[in-house]
Amino acid sequence: MAKLLVAVVRRFGSESERITKINLKRCFSELDDAALERLSRASLHHTLCIMIENGMLTHWSERRIREAIVSEEGKGLIEAQLAKPRGVLVLLPHFGNWEVIGCALGDLGFVGLYDPPRIASLDALIRRSRERFGGTLVPVDRNGLRSVYKTLKNHGLVCLLPDQVPEQNAGVYAPFFGQPALTMTLVHRLIRQSQPFVVLGGVRRVTGGFAIQYVPLGDALYGADAEKSAAALNRAIEQLVRTDPAQYQWEYKRFKKQPEGHANVYPKAP
Repeated sequence: MAKLLVAVVRRFGSESERITKINLKRCFSELDDAALERLSRASLHHTLCIMIENGMLTHWSERRIREAIVSEEGKGLIEAQLAKPRGVLVLLPHFGNWEVIGCALGDLGFVGLYDPPRIASLDALIRRSRERFGGTLVPVDRNGLRSVYKTLKNHGLVCLLPDQVPEQNAGVYAPFFGQPALTMTLVHRLIRQSQPFVVLGGVRRVTGGFAIQYVPLGDALYGADAEKSAAALNRAIEQLVRTDPAQYQWEYKRFKKQPEGHANVYPKAP
């Protein structure tokens, strides 16, 4: 279905496609125009897949969704750390379909930060679909952050999307594909205060369903310097994205907040 819709969307143009092309041209400057066009088309296809898969994640049974998870590598590492006991922080970039984690880790009772939509009915739908397997969502506000810190302190599991653009006072600039990207310092603060075991999660779309992998992150992330920690985080995300660039959410305005003196990356379409 997504393959059919790609042709329709490209025929009439879309803001998602425009932003995707801007991001890809900045991050993969070594590619020629033909290769960038192919990558843009493939990225749009995966974006449409996510939209269609929302129905699956909202309405399918847990058993049926778990059958669509064809492999899950590294979950034992998470379970072993929780048994020590020690808090675990799972960082989930916008890669593949990260929403599947709600089912994959629901049995471990994770707490996840999320940004509530402005429409109340959509908020209820999102919470119902993401929490029905055992996870708990908390909003990105003072109470939500308090819950996250408490969960890690009590040796629980927290899931966090680390590549969202934060407020200016809650981030530092760190390279991402060679571009300055305002990167959240929340990950660094959680690590410094709670010393959790940190893994990078990736939910890759493969033939027959999804392949999930949890990879422990290196010592550079745990250092005292927030900028160095943010740079290490972005390097880890970049390494994951380079394994299959089309599955990253390139329609997101990752570089919308630039350092002072830098030009607007996303000027309005003519």
